Amino acid sequence: MALSNMSQEDCNFWSDFIEIYRTLPVLWSKAHESEPKHLRDRALNILLRKHRERVPSTTIAEIRRLLKTLRAEYRFELRAALEYERATGNGVEYYDSALWYFETLDFLQPEELENLKLELEEAEEKYNASPDSSHVTNNTHIVNTDSDVHIYCMSLEKSLRKLSQQQLRYAKSYIDRVVYCGIMGILSHDWPNIDVTVVEKALNTEPTKDLTEETHHEVRKVPIPSSVKRLKIDLHNSQREYADRSAVLCSVHDNVKQISDEREECLMEQDEDIPSDNDEEYKLHDTDAVSNFDDEEFVLNFRLGRDLVQKLCHHMEMTPEYKKMRGHGGYEAISAQAHVLAFLWFLGQEKATYRDVAKQFNLSVSCVKHVISRVTDVVLGMAANGLGLPNEERKMKSSQVFSTLSNIPCTIGCVGGTQIRIDKPVDDAERYLLRKGYYAIQLQAIIDENFHFVDVFVEYPGEPELIESIREMCGEQYCLVGGTAYPCLHQLLVPYRSNGKPLTVTQNTFNERLETVLKRYYSIFLRLKQRFRQLYHLKGRNMNSVVKLIKVCCMLHNLAAAEELEQIASKTDEQREEAIASVRDTSDEMGTDCMQPGKRGLTLSVIVLGGACLTVMLAYLAFGDSTDESGLRTLRMVSIIFRHGDRSPTDFYPNDPHRNHHWTGGLSALSEKGSQQMYHLGKLLRPRYYRLLPPNGLYSKEHMTIVSSYAERCIMSAQSFIAGFLPPLENTNPLPIPWQPAAINVLPRDRDTILAQKQPCPRYEQSKQRLLAYPPKDIRELYEKNAALFRTLSQGTGQNISTILDVELLYNTLEIEKSAGLELPDWTEGIFPQKMLPIAERSLALITELPLMKKIKGGAIVGELLDNAIRRRSGILIPERNIFIYSGHDVTLVNLMRALNVIEQTSGKPDFSATIVFELHHSITFDDDFEVKIVYFFNSDDKYPKEIEIPNCESPCSLTKFEQVMETVRLRNYDETCQLIHSSISTGCETWNGCATNDGSVNGNGNDGANEILSGYSMTSNDHVRFDRCVHDPRPDEFGARSAQYRPVSLSLSSCLIG
Repeated sequence: MALSNMSQEDCNFWSDFIEIYRTLPVLWSKAHESEPKHLRDRALNILLRKHRERVPSTTIAEIRRLLKTLRAEYRFELRAALEYERATGNGVEYYDSALWYFETLDFLQPEELENLKLELEEAEEKYNASPDSSHVTNNTHIVNTDSDVHIYCMSLEKSLRKLSQQQLRYAKSYIDRVVYCGIMGILSHDWPNIDVTVVEKALNTEPTKDLTEETHHEVRKVPIPSSVKRLKIDLHNSQREYADRSAVLCSVHDNVKQISDEREECLMEQDEDIPSDNDEEYKLHDTDAVSNFDDEEFVLNFRLGRDLVQKLCHHMEMTPEYKKMRGHGGYEAISAQAHVLAFLWFLGQEKATYRDVAKQFNLSVSCVKHVISRVTDVVLGMAANGLGLPNEERKMKSSQVFSTLSNIPCTIGCVGGTQIRIDKPVDDAERYLLRKGYYAIQLQAIIDENFHFVDVFVEYPGEPELIESIREMCGEQYCLVGGTAYPCLHQLLVPYRSNGKPLTVTQNTFNERLETVLKRYYSIFLRLKQRFRQLYHLKGRNMNSVVKLIKVCCMLHNLAAAEELEQIASKTDEQREEAIASVRDTSDEMGTDCMQPGKRGLTLSVIVLGGACLTVMLAYLAFGDSTDESGLRTLRMVSIIFRHGDRSPTDFYPNDPHRNHHWTGGLSALSEKGSQQMYHLGKLLRPRYYRLLPPNGLYSKEHMTIVSSYAERCIMSAQSFIAGFLPPLENTNPLPIPWQPAAINVLPRDRDTILAQKQPCPRYEQSKQRLLAYPPKDIRELYEKNAALFRTLSQGTGQNISTILDVELLYNTLEIEKSAGLELPDWTEGIFPQKMLPIAERSLALITELPLMKKIKGGAIVGELLDNAIRRRSGILIPERNIFIYSGHDVTLVNLMRALNVIEQTSGKPDFSATIVFELHHSITFDDDFEVKIVYFFNSDDKYPKEIEIPNCESPCSLTKFEQVMETVRLRNYDETCQLIHSSISTGCETWNGCATNDGSVNGNGNDGANEILSGYSMTSNDHVRFDRCVHDPRPDEFGARSAQYRPVSLSLSSCLIG
């Protein structure tokens, strides 16, 4: 709407709205495209609150559409301004825009100007180069008379050239129609509502000569594409009036129209959900898919041949279950063809959901579940389902084929398996959880010589055992072959294992032949997933249904023709996210449910049952324990140790292009993103541990304690975490905001042994210096291997990068700058993070390289956790707290995980907000003892934490057993352990000879005290050691000789070491 049609109040409101938009560059600036999503969401919410001052019901989606319309209008008007500048020679500032807010949006000009200028230049070049343009150019009277028309046609040419032939034909038709209506003088605001033929009759005019009769007829005949949202215009009947104007306009909120000019009537928003009439993907909207697909298209869409699908449809029609669906209650059941096609299409699409199937076959989501279940049961009930133990004739045939391939007589098949990823099961989910953090089920099968499944076995209670079936199938005469994962039986041959000893020539030959056979036949699992791509990640949480679907896929694979499989396999290079084909049969359309309503009684029954279900759901939400997870009811105490959130760099390298970048809070400070991370982490952990929180929702030192490192970023991380973890209840909140204060106990830097670990320790420093003097073998090899990398980093940064610590610190700076959306220098390409991350992880691990170093740095926090747990078990923990929270650094987590020996299960360089939780559970398995569990959250977005397997402590791991396992690393007295050992009386030295063992200790003749004295040296099992030991050297009790196998080599240390 133009400015003259708007009130002053409206103008003021939209001016304020656009000004707020200007202050939020994350929504419009290309420089902020890489900003995190939560920043854009926060900016949208700011605009949402402003817009709700006028329209309280506004949504985020409407704000997005509003901004999209604003930019489209500005871009259109800016293009016109540029054309004006090129035509008149005057600047853009002299252009008189029809948009009253054109100048208000001038902050968008740098974002749009460059692209628009390029478009105009390209359009002009193509125009001058085209054959038709010369004719127009020579007609100077046309150009000089109407330069605006000339410029507009030039700009339109580029867009028309991008169209396909069919779309170009439509475009020409509509353009001709608009020109025709303009010649008639009927173009106006309400033009779409005017029937052209009525005007023609009223004026008693004929089409102009510029439009031929053929073109005029074609314009009336061509339908407007249905991709235009809610477009209801029907041009097949010229006597019918146009639809309402609101159906032509895009579905933008009414307030958007108030700030748009008259051209908005021409804007139509494309809807990806509505198929186009000429779209190849939707060409079978109302036709019989089985008869209209060619053979190749049919196989690619439904993964089986036409003949087999027809057999499945016929078989389903004959089943009693399907016959019961027909002819009752005044409804028409879904056809068997729709059942089978929907089922096969679902199995053939990797990422298809029930909603996708419902959408493509015009069914409801609940109906799709029943359809899939019915077809699954039908296929499982087929007599000729392709599975079954072979008879004697078939065994002899198989034996001949396998004997030729492997030269192993009496072999009739092979055994193999694969993992199929699944959703988190409803029951017994831990059984299917892998170490990588996702859920999967094991499929094992016996395979014959024709790449068919003889029998399949799925890891599920009640399923038959594989070994028993192998014995039953083979008897005493035949055998199968399998991989090293299977046991060697009389009926099952597996490769020879070396067990540390070299294999003979015969054994190696046998293994090679066996490997050739297995590699060939194990490809059946890949082909199975290629055919039924749903098996890449099978949907559904009911394990009984999942198992059935897997078996059905194997059966259908057996029934399918081999050439179909080759046809599918040849298409493996196509994108998995291929276009979804819409396959609907007009006779099978069911509206919104499985059964079309035919009687009022059916509708009433649905309403009554729906009300009952809704009542039950509301009761569950009101009184049910929806936040509880399996196994957390037994929780008694937790210790939460996390790394602080995202931060700013601590320092810059000399050539850093972002040295002058403004960092909120300064250097080494917690960023806004970091505060959000910690807040979300608190919200993430609250449902898991809410049972241990104070009943009134208020912080109490009797229930929890919060300990932080001295660094401000750690203190602020703890505060942000508590804001999400312990929000006050409405009825007990003492403040007018949803936040409450909580005490953060800060450890002084020089007395911190568990988080920052900065308390001085002379003995640790002595060991560190010895380690630097005699670095481990892998460190020496790392320096040699990456010498060129160190030179590249030194040249790029402008400083000397010579140690792995230098690489780690540089990695931290680059990681933070990239996370902040800053562009990294060109020299980092191919180096960061690929080559630098392993070095940074090794640098962190070097802090606890030696047993003594691990005990001092990691054993201190292990001792803290154990002391609290043991006192809680003994009933002497005063006050009896349930929650211990520690806010630390990356070294805090790395040192703890290396002390626990679980670093391989987590991360060598933890992310910001990474968290490890030490859980203490009540267990009926142990008398008067607790069960220990350790879980790890990789970051604040990790909704499914990884449960850590505690080494040398099988699950369930008791606290007593855990205490015994941790005894060698647990630090009991920091000050005493850190004291340097001095000899008060030296009566002489004696020589000791020995060898370093596998764990870095020493073993040999007269080794008393050797481990204690040599604990500062880096030794491997290949190091031969000789030193002079003073007889009266004191040594701590926790160090002693440890037995292990050893062998001497060349390296020798020789000196008289005292202390």
